[in-house]
Amino acid sequence: MLTDPTKIYRDTRATSSVACASPHQLIEILLDACLEKLAESKGAMLRGEVRMKAESLKRAIDIIVNLQASLDFEQGGSIAVQLDDLYTFCTNRLALANAQNDASKLDEVYRVIAEIRSGWSELKGAALDG
Repeated sequence: MLTDPTKIYRDTRATSSVACASPHQLIEILLDACLEKLAESKGAMLRGEVRMKAESLKRAIDIIVNLQASLDFEQGGSIAVQLDDLYTFCTNRLALANAQNDASKLDEVYRVIAEIRSGWSELKGAALDG
């Protein structure tokens, strides 16, 4: 059986990116992966590819649940609580998007995750400046 060299390269690149990443970079990688899975889900939904939609949505939800589980409420205070609420909103909207086959709900979640990703990048910049 032949293997896809492109897939092997992507898998190796992803593995080495994660292995060398700081905790801050790991969150960025997860947020980027979530955005990618949300885009895949929407494309699959619009094309009527039910299996691909379900797989991509499951991966996006898994990422969000893991991000939520990693919140440190003791150190994060009100920001952690707000992120927890946003992550809960996102998983609920994704469940509805799947059940109702509603791409607009995917768009809502995409915007929320993109905003979190943007804020996370700003935190990195502020840490480097300060």
